[in-house]
Amino acid sequence: PRGTLFRSTLLVGVYLTEVAGPDRGNLVVWPGSHRRYARFFRELDAPRFLVERGAEALLREIQAFDAGEPRQLEVRPGDAVVAHHLLGHGTADNLSRQTREAVYFRLLHPEDRASDPAPMLDESRFFSGLAFEDD
Repeated sequence: PRGTLFRSTLLVGVYLTEVAGPDRGNLVVWPGSHRRYARFFRELDAPRFLVERGAEALLREIQAFDAGEPRQLEVRPGDAVVAHHLLGHGTADNLSRQTREAVYFRLLHPEDRASDPAPMLDESRFFSGLAFEDD
């Protein structure tokens, strides 16, 4: 439905092949962006924004937001990355001849509703007692 943004609580990536060096299909993350995005969504009043302008308009706002400096992750087979749902992430181009293989899971906390935008405003919701690496 219009104004609905479906999300998960955690992103988990398990790597099946080595990704050594830049631009090899690396997972790209913006360290600390989960905190910056939560602040941005509070200032924007994201739940109201979604209802009034829709998910596509929010996506445009997110794309225009400065999330900081990106970092391409290098991994070995068997490595796993567990990422907060608000962490800015994407994928680098793969300019190598090797196919990057990984399996990604999007997990939802039992008390989290994927269509509820409220967790976008509070980066610590569902994560009490956990620490996230900032770099």
